[in-house]
Parts: sequence; structure tokens; C-alpha cells
Amino acid sequence: MRKQLLEELSHIQNTLDMAHQTMLRILQLSVMKIVEYDESQRFSNPIFDNFYPNVCSSLNKSQRASYEKIDQMLKASNRLHEQQAICAEKIARQSSSYDWGWWRKMARFQYLIFNEVSFLINHHLTNPDSPAIVFGERSHRDYLKHEQWLRDEIEKIVEGAKTIDPRLATITYDPDMFTNLDDEIPD
Repeated sequence: MRKQLLEELSHIQNTLDMAHQTMLRILQLSVMKIVEYDESQRFSNPIFDNFYPNVCSSLNKSQRASYEKIDQMLKASNRLHEQQAICAEKIARQSSSYDWGWWRKMARFQYLIFNEVSFLINHHLTNPDSPAIVFGERSHRDYLKHEQWLRDEIEKIVEGAKTIDPRLATITYDPDMFTNLDDEIPD
């Protein structure tokens, strides 16, 4: 069962990797007051949910702490995703009077959670015998560096999104369009 828990983490990591561009786009569009909501961005970890109680006594303290932290973050992401669905419906009904600051905050936080979970899972898969982030140890310093890099990255994304022509939002997504902003805007 321990092997299946690791395989589940690997699967979740693959899902996160595939969702990254979507979450980046949602964050960029939120700055332009455009709602894009992707119903598929919910996470499940059925092996953890159904079998963790049976296997947790065979895991060490570090492994338990890591699995539990990842599970908490996935559940937080899913709760936020539910709030985004409600918010997207409200915006659709009253877009001109809606407080867009709330949508932008949710998009930022969701992007932050996605990247934090990705960091934790990568750390767990790289260090399966001692995957917990421990205060004062190298893992904690690495986590803090990642957090700072991530917050800086979010600010760059938000600032960069302010320069994107909103007409690009209606075009099929091409990541190069959001990085090569000096190119001619298609009609």
C-alpha cells in the first residue's frame, strides 16, 4: 500500500503539471477582469482517503506529516475551487457590479496552492524516507526560498498580464502569445 501512496502522489504531480498552464492563464485573465473557470481542476486522492488509516502506523513521523500536509493542501484547493465556481456564477449574473478584487485574490491563491502542493509532492517523491518540511532544516530553507520565488513570480505574472491586450483572451490559448507580447496582435 505504501507503493500505491507514492504512485498516487506521482499521479497528482502529473495532474498538477498539466494544470499549470491553465492556472497561469486564469491568473492572467483575472487581472483583465475576464473569468475563466476550469471544472477539471479538482483533485482526488482516493488511495490516501481510503487506505491511509490502515498504512499510517507503518510510516515514520516524517512520512505521515508529509502525506497529511499534502492532503490538507489538496482539500484546501478543492474548497477554493468550489468557491471559484460560485464566484464565477455570480460574475456571470452581475459582472458590471461584481468586486473583481475577490476573483483576482482567489486566482492568486489557487495558483499559489497549486505550486505549493507541487513543491511538497516533488520533495516527498525525491525524499521518500524523510519527506517532511522540518523547521530550521535545509528542507525548510528550501521551502522558504521556493515560497519567496513563487510570490515574486505571481507578481511578475500579474504585472505582465496588465500589458496583455484583452482581445487575446478570446483566441485559442497559445503560451507563446503571452510571452512574445511584442508580436503583432491577430485580428
